[in-house]
Amino acid sequence: MKSLFLRIFLSFWLAQALIVALVVLATVVFRPQTESPFWEYIKTNTADQLLQAYQAGGAPTLNRKIDELRSTLHFQAYLFDDQGRELGGRSAPPWAHRMSNGLDPHERWWQRFSPRRFVTHQISDAAGHPYITSSEVRCWFPGLFAPCWPVI
Repeated sequence: MKSLFLRIFLSFWLAQALIVALVVLATVVFRPQTESPFWEYIKTNTADQLLQAYQAGGAPTLNRKIDELRSTLHFQAYLFDDQGRELGGRSAPPWAHRMSNGLDPHERWWQRFSPRRFVTHQISDAAGHPYITSSEVRCWFPGLFAPCWPVI
């Protein structure tokens, strides 16, 4: 009887370990990749658009462009100067300030497992002044067990 109990016990925990490993693997595989050429284009294009809007009309034009990006690409974007000031005059969330300073956007270690994706990009104007964009990529969930896909 001991060997039957041992087989059932070990089979149960082996199945549990296999399920956990598959869930972790699926989570890593289906996360949106923010280092692909597609994302590089989105980051560069977004940074260019924000900087051009700011240079063309200041904070009001920049805010209109940010609202446009939020409604079309579902990006929550902010433009910072090299001093860490948000140039649109909006109060940026803490994650955006941390990213503009080159820090991790997550305050706590467990937040790294959230479906929120953050991207940052540094750009310079014609005079060589550096600017930094910090963006959050919004995701949608097509089903209960579906991965987080960016809304673009």
